Amino acid sequence: MKKLLLFIPILLLTFPACKESPKQIPTPKTFNGKAQPITGGNHKVIVKEYQDVGSVAYIEVIENGKTYWIAANKIGASKGDTLFFSQSIEMKNFKSTSLNKTFKSILFVNNISSSKKTSDVLEHPKKNPQEITKVIKQRYKGSLTIKQIFSDKKSLSGKTVTIEGEVTKVNPQIMNKNWIHIQDGTSYKDNYDLLITSNSNVKVGSYVIMQGTLSTNKDFSSGYKYPVVVENAKLIKEVK
Repeated sequence: MKKLLLFIPILLLTFPACKESPKQIPTPKTFNGKAQPITGGNHKVIVKEYQDVGSVAYIEVIENGKTYWIAANKIGASKGDTLFFSQSIEMKNFKSTSLNKTFKSILFVNNISSSKKTSDVLEHPKKNPQEITKVIKQRYKGSLTIKQIFSDKKSLSGKTVTIEGEVTKVNPQIMNKNWIHIQDGTSYKDNYDLLITSNSNVKVGSYVIMQGTLSTNKDFSSGYKYPVVVENAKLIKEVK
């Protein structure tokens, strides 16, 4: 979720009044009070006001004559700059304790960019999977390969599964979860990248063994659609 995701970050939640969480870049079921789900279309905005609070930037922007606030990862923009994003979620009555300000409506954006190209919603690459070279030969007892996960997803849906592989991407603190992508060198019909949501902290490049609940055909909106997701996973072991 690129894409914190990730982040991640990172979808269809309605939040009550709450306090800020600097690394939490959650995305609208509504926009300016109207039901208007975002499905990946780019937004081109002009910066009207920019304020940094730790790792988060609060930005008042103008889009097609309309003014509204967004929050995103720190980007270092200035008044008059043009920014792009395509993935966001609206939070109403959001209180920023650092700014001592309550926003009636604010969009949390997880893919802000000064480049239109890099703000586009990225799908999984449509290419032959590249085999992972760092694969432990002696697999954890009972763990499933990514090939097995995708090929048997219907029968595994709703069940607890153990998976392992090399961490290729992490989008931290999207919807209060870390979005972790792993590969293990196996694939099924060009599906070789597995998404895991977890409260565990892992590093890109490490080899992990995790256990969670397998869900299928998950649609988080804003372009986030996954045939398989292992949710609420716990880290069993991480090999640096």
